[in-house]
Amino acid sequence: METLQNLGINIPLLISQCVNFGLLFALLTAFLYRPVQRMLAERQTRIAEGLEKAKVAEQRAAEAEQAYQERIEQARREGQAIVAQATETGEKSRQEILVQAKEEATLVKQRGREELGLERKRVQAELRDETVRLAADMARKVLAETLGEADQHQLVDRVIGRIGEGQL
Repeated sequence: METLQNLGINIPLLISQCVNFGLLFALLTAFLYRPVQRMLAERQTRIAEGLEKAKVAEQRAAEAEQAYQERIEQARREGQAIVAQATETGEKSRQEILVQAKEEATLVKQRGREELGLERKRVQAELRDETVRLAADMARKVLAETLGEADQHQLVDRVIGRIGEGQL
């Protein structure tokens, strides 16, 4: 020990410093190192939980994105179906309108023909009446000049009888 004292080392001081170091180490370990380790472990756990929650949130976001894309696709398909149905309905309506227009045109032509036939008959009847009147007037004038009154009446009666029978 004397050699240690010659070297300037004080043994009781060294022992007290070793004891002080041991106590300080034990106190720091108990009050500082373990709480810091616990705090770091808790922090690491929170970070792991946060990462797990982020993964779950990312997965949910991906699922929501996929559902959104599916809804958009479904809406697009429904829109196309509606457009196709509207086109088909429009085409059917167009065909129905064309058929109806053709029917109406046929009816108008038929009515026109009927009216033309009726008008023709009316004009023919008027012409016949006018012809008969003119013929009667001419016959009256000719007969008045050539026949006597009794012969005229007899001739007029015969012509009127034929006209009534539809022979003239």
